[in-house]
Parts: sequence; structure tokens; C-alpha cells
Amino acid sequence: MNWGNDITNTNSVMNAKQELLEILDKVKSRQFTLVCADITYEGNYAYETIRLPLHYTEEQLNSFYNSLDFNYDNGYGSQHLFGTVWLRYGAWLERWEYDGSERWELKTCPAIPDYLRENTQSDEQQ
Repeated sequence: MNWGNDITNTNSVMNAKQELLEILDKVKSRQFTLVCADITYEGNYAYETIRLPLHYTEEQLNSFYNSLDFNYDNGYGSQHLFGTVWLRYGAWLERWEYDGSERWELKTCPAIPDYLRENTQSDEQQ
């Protein structure tokens, strides 16, 4: 019996550069822009580290994106990309994998709730 690819996607190919550019474009509306990055790619039984330093130049940014211009299998299986991409205003992208599916997830520092601010004025007056 031929089950085809409708049960498990065995032909899942993703371009790492395009994937990152798409999520950076989505978070740009919240003014979260690229600051620096540390990404590791596991492929062909070897690890490759791709980094973008803080205060990068245009040349370094182009080199970073060119280094990410490869396809990988993002379907069911093990995680291939790992790392952190730092963004402005304390936000970051973190590589996440669950049940064989991997993606970038936006993280932000949570706001301090008002109930924790209650003693702020009295502490300052003391």
C-alpha cells in the first residue's frame, strides 16, 4: 500500500537564510531589529558555527546571510539549527524544536506586573 507523503512529510526542505529573513521581517513591525547572532548548523555529521558580531559591518552582515544560504530538512526528525539571534529592546529569537518540528521563536522580557511595583514609592521615600 502506498501511503505517499500525506502522513509524514519526507520532502520538507527549508532554506535557513530565507527562514530567518521571514521572521526578521515579521518582528520588524515591533521594531525588533537584528543586533547579533550565534547559530550552529548540524549537517552531514559535522557542526558549523555561523556568527554575526555586535556592531557588525554591512560586509559582515552580507557574509552572515550568505553563510545561511543553504537548505536543510526541517521535517520530522532531529533538530538541525541551534542558537540565538539577539534583537533590539531586549528581545531575541531562540531556536526551538518540538516533536520533530523546528522553528525560531520570539522571546521578550516579560513586563513587571503592577503588584510587584506596589512598594516602589515607599522604598524610595525611606
